[in-house]
Amino acid sequence: MSTQTTIDSAELFIGGEWIPPQGSGRISVLAASTEEVVGSVPDGTNADIDVAVRAARAAFEDQSGWSAWSSEDRAQALERLAGALASRGEEIAQRVSLQNGMPISFALQVEAVFPTLLAQYYAGLIRQTALQEDRAGLLAEITAVISDAGSNIRNLESRPDRQNARVEASLEITDKKVAAAKKRAKAK
Repeated sequence: MSTQTTIDSAELFIGGEWIPPQGSGRISVLAASTEEVVGSVPDGTNADIDVAVRAARAAFEDQSGWSAWSSEDRAQALERLAGALASRGEEIAQRVSLQNGMPISFALQVEAVFPTLLAQYYAGLIRQTALQEDRAGLLAEITAVISDAGSNIRNLESRPDRQNARVEASLEITDKKVAAAKKRAKAK
């Protein structure tokens, strides 16, 4: 093999850890520009897919997992991801270039930089965007509750003195959205 970079793995990343596949099949990884074999990865089986789906479902339903995190915790996690991607940018670019044939000069400009920027962008977006939560009202109507950008709605729920102000703000924003939608509909 003449290439220095290889793409080899003996395990599958499932449920936050590397685990052995349930089958013994392998998929060869070819260099796109030379068709040279540059590594291999496990050929996941239906049983491996079932394990991955169960792990994803458990992660989604985990009361201490991502779906329960505050927006600030999520933004910080994305920033840590951006840092990890930045520290491995050249390695990522080398592997992408090898596997799909992208010129390394272009891969270093795009693949080594863009994923980091994207994670940073979404971290910033989380902090800048007002959150909305639709809740069932007392009379079976839906109430849209809007929180300040970057704040945690659950923190506001525990403050009864803020309840009326939140509902009033929600209704005002909902009224504005309805009026804007009607205006757009008339303009068409």
